[in-house]
Amino acid sequence: MENSEEKIYKPAEPKIIVYDYLLNYFGGDTFKGKIIMGACVQLAIKAYKDSEEVKFTEEPKYENIFFSEIYNVSFDKEELFSIQKNLMVENLFRIVFGWDKIESEVVGYTLDYLDVMPDEIMKDMPEQIKNLPCSSPMEVSEEDFRGFLSMHMKDFDISDNVNAQVPSVSYI
Repeated sequence: MENSEEKIYKPAEPKIIVYDYLLNYFGGDTFKGKIIMGACVQLAIKAYKDSEEVKFTEEPKYENIFFSEIYNVSFDKEELFSIQKNLMVENLFRIVFGWDKIESEVVGYTLDYLDVMPDEIMKDMPEQIKNLPCSSPMEVSEEDFRGFLSMHMKDFDISDNVNAQVPSVSYI
C-alpha cells in the first residue's frame, strides 16, 4: 500500500479551502432512491492578511490543531444546524500565521448515501476494511438539505452531532 502522504491532494494553484462538516444519520431513510447516511454542510474558511484573501495549496495547521477546528458545526433543533466560531483557535491561527481575520461561508450541502467502494480502491485495502460500508456525497439544494433534516429531526438529534465530523477537505 502506498504511503498515505502520497494520497493527499494538493492543488497546483492556491485556492479556498472547503470542509465538509458531517452530521451522522442512522435512520435508514432514502432520498432520490439512495439510503442516506449523513448530511454535510460545506463550509469555506477564508483567512485575510492586509485586507487580501489568503489562498492555500495545502491545509494549514499548527502542531495537532487543524484549520477546520476554527469552526464547529452541530445539529440544532430550531435552526437545524448551527455554526460556531472557536475564538481561541481562531486567535491562535491569526497570531501564528499573521492573519487579520478569518471568516466562513456556506458554499453547499450534500446528503451522503450508502455506496460501494470502487474495485480499484478496494484491492489495496486491508481485509478488515473491505466489508465496511462507505458513502458518497450527493449535492443537494439548501431546501432539500433542510427538508431532509427537518423530516428526521429525532434521528439527527444525537450525541454524534454535537460536533460534526470533518471527513473531507476540498479546494475551490
